Amino acid sequence: MGKSEELSKKVNMEPFQCSYRSQNHQTVKKQAHHGTTKLLAGLDRKRLSTPRDVHALVCSCVRNRRQTSRDLKNEWALSRNVTCLARTVGNRLCETALKSHWTRKKPFINERERKPGLLFAGDHKDWTNERTFLQLLNNK
Repeated sequence: MGKSEELSKKVNMEPFQCSYRSQNHQTVKKQAHHGTTKLLAGLDRKRLSTPRDVHALVCSCVRNRRQTSRDLKNEWALSRNVTCLARTVGNRLCETALKSHWTRKKPFINERERKPGLLFAGDHKDWTNERTFLQLLNNK
């Protein structure tokens, strides 16, 4: 009796479903060995940071919410001696329900564009919303 036939008897499947070349061979093998197909603890790479390190990272982030992940990474390396990527810092913050985002760049308005805008605002500073609406309707 071959290995696939033994496995098929353990997990109540047909032998062709448990053959070495089938896609679910590893799943069937795991089911037979561990009794489950769920992810098992301890199979991932060990974290370089402890929960205490993550807490220190979160505190420094909350202190200054405008810091970038790169700045937080450098601060973390200096204070807690944790070397990691800026991406890891963002992941740790997301795990603790702090969102990371890219700040929007302000549009550059040069002097040539600013002057007419200020003149228009000065001319129409006493307009009400109703008057603006009526003016827009009349122009159409």
